[in-house]
Amino acid sequence: MNAIGNRTLGNLTFEALVQALLRLVIVILITTPSLVSAETVGANTLVVVSDDKGVYQEIVQGLQSHASVDPENMPVVVLADAVNLQYLLLQSEAIVTLGTHAADRVFHYAPSARVLSALITESGFTYLAIKHYQSLENALEHGVSAVFLDQPIERLYQLGALLLPEARRIGVLTSDIATAENSVRDFSPDTDKGVLLQYVTVGASSSPINVLNPIIKNSDFVIALPGKKATTVSAAKWILKIGSQSRTPVIAFSKKYAKSGALASVYTSPENVVEDIVHIISLHGLAQANSALVYFPHSFSVEINYTVADILNVQVREDDYYHRAISQAEGQR
Repeated sequence: MNAIGNRTLGNLTFEALVQALLRLVIVILITTPSLVSAETVGANTLVVVSDDKGVYQEIVQGLQSHASVDPENMPVVVLADAVNLQYLLLQSEAIVTLGTHAADRVFHYAPSARVLSALITESGFTYLAIKHYQSLENALEHGVSAVFLDQPIERLYQLGALLLPEARRIGVLTSDIATAENSVRDFSPDTDKGVLLQYVTVGASSSPINVLNPIIKNSDFVIALPGKKATTVSAAKWILKIGSQSRTPVIAFSKKYAKSGALASVYTSPENVVEDIVHIISLHGLAQANSALVYFPHSFSVEINYTVADILNVQVREDDYYHRAISQAEGQR
């Protein structure tokens, strides 16, 4: 489905954005198996981006090449170039933010238009909702929605169960206690098969060895969840180190984790972010939506570290096999 403009992020000017905003209403195609003309659904949507490099640029380019979005009617503004962001927000019928900094700035102005925040973690969105709207509930009432970067724990568990079908003791590791509690609250693994789930949190003042060593060594595999950015990187190093020493497979939340020594990851790629943005807007609408919602990603990617699999003597198949298996288990097509 198509998307955003013919210009690059770095070349966008305030005047060009204003002209684009005043031209036409954004057009977004409903995501159904059949292709419908991009002129069927309209909404004037502004995309506010935290940066114009790396993953942000990939997502914008992905939107621009998506077949259901009219580039002329979905203008992009980068925070560094936002000369009069408040005015642009007032002129928009709907708003999409990419990244935590973009969401923070947009929430500050509390626009009347509905907002969909993407490329943001659950903990990051909750923090900003409380900061600007006093509570998550108030943010939703003000029309602020989010599609999280965090993949649901069920997918990580399912990948681990597919790779290690005999596993019964599952450890869940994170650097944010709220993330762990939210993730496991509604998660019920195969208790009828005797699966035992336990989790620990590595805080900024924690001793990683004392906290992680017992659970990793006593688990058939461990699931590494995202958490607070300040401690996630440090925790990842210890999780991978102890996991390697104890030969305990790690199922993680990012592609980089798998590249660095985890057995496998279920993660959100830039392409997945694009698909989720278009899916949510086209399925639920944005400017016309009756209520705001929070979404875990509909789309996901799988990365297998075949070198680690060989070291651990884990029999693996191609990445696509696990993606299909997880999708089928969820009833996706």
